[in-house]
Formats: sequence, C-alpha cells, structure tokens
Amino acid sequence: MKKILKRTGRVLLYIVLLLIIYVVAALLIPFIPVNKNKDYQSPNDLTIYIMSNGVHTDIVVPVKTEWVDWTNYISYADTDLKDTTYSYVGIGWGDKGFYLQTPTWADLKFSTAFKAMTGLSSSAIHATFYQSIVPDSTTVAINISKEDYKDMVAFITKSFDFNKGEDRPNSKCE
Repeated sequence: MKKILKRTGRVLLYIVLLLIIYVVAALLIPFIPVNKNKDYQSPNDLTIYIMSNGVHTDIVVPVKTEWVDWTNYISYADTDLKDTTYSYVGIGWGDKGFYLQTPTWADLKFSTAFKAMTGLSSSAIHATFYQSIVPDSTTVAINISKEDYKDMVAFITKSFDFNKGEDRPNSKCE
C-alpha cells in the first residue's frame, strides 16, 4: 500500500510540475523579442488573408502579383474545376495524412494525430483556389508591406519540393 501511495504521489507531483512549467512558459514566451529590428512603419501595400476551418489554416494570397505567379507552383489543371478565373490561392503546409484524412475534428484518428505530432509521416502543401475572399469569422484580412510579402513568398516557394528533373520556377523574391 505504501508503494502505491508513493507512486501515486510521484505521478501527481510530475503532473503539477508540468502544469507549472506550462504556465511559466506561457507567461514568459511573449517577452521573447521577435524581429525587434524590423521597421513596422512600412506602408501596408498588399492585403493577404489568414483562413481557418478550425482544423487547417491557410495563408490566402493573390494568384498573380508582380513578384510571383503562383500558377507556376500550383496548377489550375490539378483542381476539379480547372477554372483559371480564380484570383486567390490559399496555401497551407502540414502533415499529409492530417490534410487528407481530417476535414473536421470529428474525423481525427489517434494514429493520424500521433504521426502528425511525431513527424513520422510525410508533409504536404495544401492549396485551394478562390474566386474572391470576404473576411468573416474564419477569415482575417492582414495588410502587409511589399517587403514582407516578398519575404513570405521566398519562404513559401522554398518549401515546394519538386520531382527530379523538374525545373524550379523562379519568383522575383528569391
């Protein structure tokens, strides 16, 4: 009986310690400076959107700008509609199984979540074309500078993995 009480006490102590570490981290992390030398007085030249369905989050950008034509990376032909009149593309990145097998939280399986959390499965870029974007409870408009947009484009385009022999498209941001 004494051993059981001792083990139970240790488990409870570990749980309490983890909770304390979590709370301390949550309180201290906001004070870590990020981009502290960045000039946030730059003009807000371009509107992008953050869209979430509660499970997946995408950055939604214009299909074509002076810096990048996303159709060089994501083809209209790979969509069901093949409609080239769509003006925006939503781009997300994450676990391939999570994207394909979890359209809603109700569809989430332990095996899918475990593989996504541990990195045991492959990743994928998820893309969706949109004719127009209207901010609402699932979509937020964000105005950014040209420089920030170019930095974001460079980061996203470097995330694409091409098959051997395929040429990597050029953007004006790399």
